Amino acid sequence: MKIKKVFFYILTFSPIIISLFALPFLPNKIPSHYGFEGDVARWGSKYESLILPLLTLLFSFIMGSLMNNSKQNNYSRRNIETLLITSNSCLVLFDFLCFFFLYLNLRQIDDIGKGSVDFNKFIFLSIGVVMIISGLIMPKTKMNSYIGLRTPWSTKNEKVWLRSQKFGGFIAIVSGILIIVASFLNSTTNTYIWIIIIFVISLIIDVYFTYKISKIE
Repeated sequence: MKIKKVFFYILTFSPIIISLFALPFLPNKIPSHYGFEGDVARWGSKYESLILPLLTLLFSFIMGSLMNNSKQNNYSRRNIETLLITSNSCLVLFDFLCFFFLYLNLRQIDDIGKGSVDFNKFIFLSIGVVMIISGLIMPKTKMNSYIGLRTPWSTKNEKVWLRSQKFGGFIAIVSGILIIVASFLNSTTNTYIWIIIIFVISLIIDVYFTYKISKIE
């Protein structure tokens, strides 16, 4: 776990440190928002390049607080490690976004759709991978107040919790795979729609399952 914590801190502070270092070299106006097709929808101040690194810091602060509270409430080491793995997985994505947009700002690239890498597809694939990782670690999560498939019914008792996490993990993995497949078979706009549909359906299925299983166990 020690290595994972070091990785957590590196991923947390690298974006803001590198962004502050690059700030003097940025032009005064930078692309601050891109449309679905990759073209610039709005230009803004170079100081807006610090927004995403600051959001990354905020995310890490929240996750770090959850881990500290887990220790104070004597939750299992496995739950704390689950929080750490989840945090690092998300931070890898955040860091990539920070560095990618910093590169775009430095180069003044006004259309990411013309690049050799499909940026939107990368985001979709990343969401799918994070879903799969979450699905793999959910069944190992013991009952707690922060993570896992938590509904008014899944916390009824340990048996209901365990079955809920196993089922929720399976649904998360299936959802992740479907998102990855959708990203290859659809246009950018349609993929966004499919992701919303997949999330909504999976949420409904998860909630319904925890309700039904709580009535049985």
